[in-house]
Amino acid sequence: MSIICELKGISKFYNKKAVLSNVNLQLEKGKIYGFIGRNGAGKTTTMRIITGLARPDKGTLIIDGISDEKNIIEKRKKIGCIIETPALYLDMTAKQNLKSMCILHGVSLNVISELLDLVGLSNEGRKRVRHFSLGMKQRLGIGMALVNNPEFLILDEPINGLDPDGIVEVRYLIKNICETRKTTILISSHILSELYQMVDNYILINKGEIIEMLTHEELNKKTQKYVLIKSDKTKKIREIIEKQLKIKDFEIVNDDTVKIYNSENKVLEIMNIFASMGIEPSAISVSEDSLEEYFFKRIGK
Repeated sequence: MSIICELKGISKFYNKKAVLSNVNLQLEKGKIYGFIGRNGAGKTTTMRIITGLARPDKGTLIIDGISDEKNIIEKRKKIGCIIETPALYLDMTAKQNLKSMCILHGVSLNVISELLDLVGLSNEGRKRVRHFSLGMKQRLGIGMALVNNPEFLILDEPINGLDPDGIVEVRYLIKNICETRKTTILISSHILSELYQMVDNYILINKGEIIEMLTHEELNKKTQKYVLIKSDKTKKIREIIEKQLKIKDFEIVNDDTVKIYNSENKVLEIMNIFASMGIEPSAISVSEDSLEEYFFKRIGK
């Protein structure tokens, strides 16, 4: 296992309030990590610490095996990032924006054509960035973050505010970067259904603490299947589940929805008992938790 970034006991305080508390993370090379948490949970602060935009008050940051302050600056040169919003020159073209970034990093201008092709902007010619769609601006921002051919790419809410077409374009781009360039990517987003289609691993953070790290396969195992019942007689259904079916693992989600877990093989039995008790649900099906539902369970909402 080759680790590109490790956080050991990282804590950060603002006005004596802990924003991060003893954060421990290991990110492997060549994988996409989805960083999940509410607003204010500590995602952006963690990203800022990794990129050097903020300093931890406690703990150790290790990038590609290096932790001392002098050499870690050199390692950070192999990190590309967009934190909050991409910094673009709106009155310049995509090519001119990339050229300015190449000059800033001391990189050959020969990479510009390749990057324009990669982010799908090679045909925009003299069009100024201010006339780009939000999705085009995000793709250009990602292209600019790739100018120095980073081994590690950090993207803070790159699909926020995009329309469905823009989301698909950015999703494809991120997966393509990882697959073709073997780049490690840490990405945060509130659109968890999109993260599910992009990432290999999940990092769940709540109130400045990492509450869980799991792989895509582990998530699939943990998202429980359940029998979903829709009915306006949830009180009566609860009695049947507890007394007739002897099932304890169920949940009444609202006034007309019941979830019975680990009972997907008992649908016929459940329907027969309901029929014998004179209850006709408006719907009954087998479903499973989404990433959103699993996340909200973990953070206690």
